[in-house]
Amino acid sequence: MRLFFAVVLVGAVLSSLVYGVQISRCEVLDRPNTVYTLSKDLNVPNIYSPISISSVLRPQNCLTIAASGITLDCGGKSIIGYGKNHPTSLKGGKRGIYVGNSKSGISAITIKNCGISGFHTGILVGQGASKVTISRNKVFSNRDSGIRCVNGGEGSIVSQNSIFDNAYDGIGWGRNSTKQSCNGATIKYNNVYNNGYIGIKCILAKGVSIVDNNLTKNYWRGIDIGAYRGGCPAAKALRNT
Repeated sequence: MRLFFAVVLVGAVLSSLVYGVQISRCEVLDRPNTVYTLSKDLNVPNIYSPISISSVLRPQNCLTIAASGITLDCGGKSIIGYGKNHPTSLKGGKRGIYVGNSKSGISAITIKNCGISGFHTGILVGQGASKVTISRNKVFSNRDSGIRCVNGGEGSIVSQNSIFDNAYDGIGWGRNSTKQSCNGATIKYNNVYNNGYIGIKCILAKGVSIVDNNLTKNYWRGIDIGAYRGGCPAAKALRNT
């Protein structure tokens, strides 16, 4: 009998890891070592509307990743904020995806195959998060940055994403940090274009490698690792076009 229950338990764990837990709405993802998938596109309504409940009680992020070992695989489906079809509004919510847990710290997070648009920031890596892999996503038409790291993100990888038509930076790594953070990241093989300010901007992050990215038609410049607010010490920018 004990063997039977052990087999059932192992099977349940493997099923969660292999087949994933499907989600169909904005929520907090907090089951460690779990693969989450989208069952459909997530269309986020005007979350600041006074209808039904106070805006104070409404979520600021569509999806919050708050435990270690989580993979979010959207499978090509999209997370669409209210601002996508109302471009003068910030009412799609602050972030499409937020990664962070300042209480316990989390690591080994993967976000892949997602379309994210219509938010203030598409993906934000925040406090308590490290070793976050952001890969093969389309992050576009957000009112600030496409992908942003603040006060976390050490050892992360941002790779093979298409990041375009965001109103400010395509990738803002360390931007607006009050102290050095987001260190030791690798930003590679991304297509970053038509963003309203800088393609890839790095501030107060040490040892960031920016390599083999394609940057075109960003309004101010392709890459900025300059002296503004301390620049990015020991940054490497190689083979970018």
